[in-house]
Amino acid sequence: MIKIPPKLNLNIFTRANKKPLAHPTFKTATSDGYVMHSDMPVAYKDGTATLTTCCNATGQEYADHEILTQVTDTSGSVLGYYTYSIDPIERKISYGILQTYPDFRSKGVGEIMRLSSLMELKENFIKAIEIDSLENAVPFHAKYKFLPDIKQRSLALGFLDQIAKNPKIKKKYSKKAQELSFEISNGNECNPLTRNEAKKVNKFILKYIKAHKANWQDAKFNDDQYLPMILTKDKIKSFSQFFNKLFKKHGIDYTV
Repeated sequence: MIKIPPKLNLNIFTRANKKPLAHPTFKTATSDGYVMHSDMPVAYKDGTATLTTCCNATGQEYADHEILTQVTDTSGSVLGYYTYSIDPIERKISYGILQTYPDFRSKGVGEIMRLSSLMELKENFIKAIEIDSLENAVPFHAKYKFLPDIKQRSLALGFLDQIAKNPKIKKKYSKKAQELSFEISNGNECNPLTRNEAKKVNKFILKYIKAHKANWQDAKFNDDQYLPMILTKDKIKSFSQFFNKLFKKHGIDYTV
């Protein structure tokens, strides 16, 4: 059963002057047919900005196309950027860096760039977006329905060990982390988790993130560990109502 997310608070900011929604058009960006949206106006907390995306061929087999998305204000200043690659074999978006400059955080800029990647995913028939999240950004990505995607046993044990030893979190999570760590420690650390083990570990990590989002500075993982996360096209479809409201909120006439 699909869980319908709570109604969004659309009063965080108002689209500038209540302008009509901008309908994105798409252009062929590479010789093999990848398409990107044309420059378009978008609404963020301080007013109207411009969303741009361009695509460059890299010539690399594992990532043929590098994408650069930027949000700029009316003076041309860059508020944030998102770079990532498209894997033409696996049909995945990966190797991403999403950065909003400090003065423009919590104003919807990062959210706009995330929505831009969803348009590229749909228009190019991409299966999923894979990221390695910085510790501080984990709640941000979880907000947009990314799920933990730990596959390596050694990495899973590392995250579970951090949770088990963290004195600032709820004790039931420390205990569960110890139990899971014991359960998966029988295998060779160099081997990947079994499908069932990965399901258990990632489900627990997601529950942990949601339970501690209010005190994430105490619960977050170490600086030197990136959390693999994934957003699939099926997950996007399941939460289409959530994402479509965000498109409208930012003045974009688009649905996933």
